Amino acid sequence: MNITEERDGQLSVFKCEGEFNLSGGAAVAEKLAALGEESKILILDLSGVSFMDSSGIGQLVSIFKKCSLEDRGFALAGLTTNVTQLLSITKLDRVFKIFASISEAKSQLK
Repeated sequence: MNITEERDGQLSVFKCEGEFNLSGGAAVAEKLAALGEESKILILDLSGVSFMDSSGIGQLVSIFKKCSLEDRGFALAGLTTNVTQLLSITKLDRVFKIFASISEAKSQLK
């Protein structure tokens, strides 16, 4: 998975492209571990995610829990149809803050 990072003050956006599976989710977790304390909100841009499986969902939950423990906000944006359906089936769409776009997420979370 290719992950690019954009910082805007206390907000960090990780744009994920490729397959969000065990290794892809682990790559996101590594980036999260490297974030400094100044980043108080993490948004995952999943608009470039072509595939997500159950291990990817597990990684999302782990990232969400880590953000909660660190008192860091967490949101998802730009979900593809497949990812949206997967989160709906697993009822995780009720747990995560989900936005249609990065700009919407930024305006709501700042």
